[in-house]
Amino acid sequence: MFMLCYVMSVMFFTALLFILLYLSYFMFTVTHHLTKTNSLYV
Repeated sequence: MFMLCYVMSVMFFTALLFILLYLSYFMFTVTHHLTKTNSLYV
C-alpha cells in the first residue's frame, strides 16, 4: 500500500513538472512571437 502511494505521488509530481515546463515554454514562445510582431508593426 505504501509503495502504491509512493508511485502515485512520484507520477503526479512528474506530470506536474512536465506541465509546468510545457506552460513556461508555451508562454515564452507566445511572448517572443508577440514582441516580434509588435516590433514589426512599430
